[in-house]
Formats: sequence, C-alpha cells, structure tokens
Amino acid sequence: MTDILDELNKEPPFEGCHVFFALHLANYPLTEERTQLQDDLNNRLKWRPQGWDKSLSVVFEKDHTVLPIAVSDYFEKLLLEVFPEIAGCLKLFRPGATWDKKTTHLDFERYACSDSIMDSIATYISAMETTTSSLNISEGSDKKIRPDSLLSLARMIKRLVLFPYYEKHSISSDVLQEILVRAQFEEEFAQQIKPSSTSRLLDMKKTTKKLKKLKFSDNDKKTYSDLVKSIIQDVWPLVQKLENEYSKISTICKKMSFEVEHYIEESTFEKKTDWQLKAPVVPQHIRNEILRVKDVYCIGTVYNEFTVYLHQEADKESEEHVHSEIDSIKKRHNSHFEYSIEKVMKPPVALANQQFENGDVIRSPGSAADFRYGTLGSFVKGSDDNIYAITCAHVVSHPDNDLDVFVRERGVDFRLFANSSPDLTVCFGETPYSLIDIAALAIKPDVEQQYEPRLVLL
Repeated sequence: MTDILDELNKEPPFEGCHVFFALHLANYPLTEERTQLQDDLNNRLKWRPQGWDKSLSVVFEKDHTVLPIAVSDYFEKLLLEVFPEIAGCLKLFRPGATWDKKTTHLDFERYACSDSIMDSIATYISAMETTTSSLNISEGSDKKIRPDSLLSLARMIKRLVLFPYYEKHSISSDVLQEILVRAQFEEEFAQQIKPSSTSRLLDMKKTTKKLKKLKFSDNDKKTYSDLVKSIIQDVWPLVQKLENEYSKISTICKKMSFEVEHYIEESTFEKKTDWQLKAPVVPQHIRNEILRVKDVYCIGTVYNEFTVYLHQEADKESEEHVHSEIDSIKKRHNSHFEYSIEKVMKPPVALANQQFENGDVIRSPGSAADFRYGTLGSFVKGSDDNIYAITCAHVVSHPDNDLDVFVRERGVDFRLFANSSPDLTVCFGETPYSLIDIAALAIKPDVEQQYEPRLVLL
C-alpha cells in the first residue's frame, strides 16, 4: 500500500479521474478498524481525486460485490447532485389539470375576440404597411400585404393569443417558445394565410384607420370577428401540429420525471422531493363502470396518472363520448380525480402458450441428486423471431454445458420446456449476492407449437 501511495503522490493521475481503494485483508476489520484505516489512507494521500470521499472511496473487500457497489453508490451520489435540477426542468413540461388535448377553433376564437385582445390586434392591423402589386394593375391600384407584415402579425398573434392562452393551462412561455421556434411558426403562419384572409385584413385596415380611440361599433366587431375566424381557420392545422408536438414532448418528460423523482425518493442518500404527481385514488366500482363504457379498451395508473385507453380505431367523436361518460360517472358518485385518455398504439401480441405463463414453477438439474427450482418470468421474441422465456440465471445456469429446463404443469408433473445455454446467461457476483442474474431460455419447438397462445406482452 505504501508503494502505491508513493507512486500516486509522485505522479497523480489525470485531472478529473475517480479513484477507489479496495482493501482485501486476511480478516475483515471491525468498524473502528475500518474507520482508522480510511483516515490513515486519507491523510497519506497528498492530493484529492474528483469527488473523493474516504467513506465511499476506501472499501474493504468481503466478496466480489463490495467494489461494484461502492462505485455504484459513488455515481449515485453524483447523480443526486443534479437530479433535483433535472426534475425541476422536467416539471416545466407538465401541463396543468385543465389541459385535455381538446383545443378547438372556438377556444381560440373566443379568446382572440375578447375586448382587450381585439383592441391590441386592431391597433396593429391599422398600422400594417401595404405595397402596390406590379402584377395586376388593371383597375386602379391593387394592394397586397407585405410578407414582413405577415411575419409581424404572426409574432403579434403569438404574443397576444398563444402565450396567454396556453399559460392558462400551465404551459410555460419558455416551453412554448421552444416549440414555436422548432416549428418555424412565423414562417409557416405567413405561408398559410389564404387570399380570402388577406382581403379581410385589408378591409379591416380601412375600418381601423377610421376609428378613434378604437371604439368598435357592432358592425366593426363583426368585421373583426370574421377576420379572426378566417385567420384561425387558415392556421388551425399549424396549431394542431404544435399541440401534437407538445403532447409528445410532455409525455416523454412526464415519464422521465416519474423515473427521476422516484429514483431520488428511493435513494439510500435520502434526498427527498415533493414534486411527484400523486396517483389518484379511483374506487374499484368506478373503475368497473368506466370499463363498461363503449370504446374503452382498458384502464390503469400509468406514471401516477389514471389513464383510460381507447380501442385503436376510436375516433374523435368516440373520445368525446368517453369523456362525457366518465364525467357523468364522477358526478354520479360525487367523486373527483384527474384522468387522461389515450388510444392503444399497439395491440397486445400473443407470445406464450396456454399452459405456461409467468409465475409458473420451473426447475433444472443442480446436481446428480437434486434440482434447482425457480419462477418463470416474461416471454420475449428474439431478433431471430424465436420465443424465449426469461428467468434467473442461478436457477438454470451452468458454466460450460447446456441444460434442459422443465416446467410444472397440472399441479405436480414436470415436462421438458426449454433449453438453457451459457451464451444466453448473464451473471455477475457470487451467489447469493449476484448483482446481475438473468437468463433467456430457448423454448422447445414442440411446446411452442402445441398449444394456443395466451400470455401477452405490450
């Protein structure tokens, strides 16, 4: 140890390296002895590696798992320094409870036609520049709206309509701005404005030029309302595209947030967070009623959110019907819980056999006179299109040879089920302390073909 320390002190490794000392002693030291050895090594080391912590960086080997666990704990501690910041950023992408992915033309029309928004946009339209067209001057002066003015109008709509509207649903302006920039909203907006809306814009310009202090008559308000409806109709596909993009991003971030926050909650270093969305409590009798609603495929709590899944072929009308039915069920039972509605993206695929499913008892030869017993896990389809069963490696592994694996059927009988191979086994650490302990079993062709498929994987 002295030689190693002298060498490290003489020529320290590159800056930013991580160093661990794993001491393997003849007799495993007591707690006080371990502390003393850690302090002694810490004092003799004249430089400090990145993230050095003597209690984590100096470990005492007892089996093959001590050093890997120490390295894992070290990096977990580093992750916990940044994960709360990551969780805070991900939280920005969570929409509010009022966001139900059902924005319509009318939602924007009502908002944009409010008095305050009307005054602001009318002021801009009045100041909008026009230019004389050189393409058609058959009767007087034909005017059209300059492209840069349409871009400016897009920025105005973004600032006065989109930002405040979506902020009501707890979608932050920073998140929305990022999506708008990526979608090139202003350029797309200018391209989607149709000639009919351009004509209305020019008519509105004439109207607003005559106004003083922007006091609208009923006729002026109708003109403005028609203009807004025309513009929203033109750009509605773009708005829907933006909402779909946001929904995709928020779904990914919601999953990431769930994983990050639960990682923090379950950490041995006890860094806690109160950001996690709590799973709603939905009584079983209400769940049963929801499952009876037409077009509902299944329900469940996914990433702490109660989710109702519709059949893959369900349309918008079906979704609205399910929303209405669930709201009626909640009202009838005087119950309140938030929920989301999704469509099944990929129907379940049958992979396993009728007699065999996850949880069944399996066994393989452990010695000449004994068997090792375990539990059958999930079924997967390999890249070779063959079906494999997953289980623990210590149940079926052999360092050199393939083994037959048997599964229990009809209570007590065992039948040949699959084959295990060292090439399909991953195991690290000495049993029973294996950190990684997994094996794939190649199912026998006669077993796979004999029965009707039953077990499904999503």
